[in-house]
Amino acid sequence: KVKFRHGKSPKKGGSLKLTLSEAATVKATFKPAPAKKKGQKKRKKLKLTKKAVAGANTISIRKRKLRPGKYRLSISATDAAGNKSKTIVRKVKVKG
Repeated sequence: KVKFRHGKSPKKGGSLKLTLSEAATVKATFKPAPAKKKGQKKRKKLKLTKKAVAGANTISIRKRKLRPGKYRLSISATDAAGNKSKTIVRKVKVKG
């Protein structure tokens, strides 16, 4: 289960909530979707890697790391034995 929440502006930062069945290293990637508006500032890819425990986890996203726009969020987890989960892909939007 994955839930993305971002403040009303990039200045406030955001969070990524997820639930794991066992302790693992979580890798999350925010890849910008193509911009439709002319003059929109260039957005960069953001990669996060965090160690997480079994159960509910919250990964905070520091303020100003994501510019407003649509992103493709990919998340995968690898446990201590090296077993990798399926990659979960979601479309998310950062408001500006």
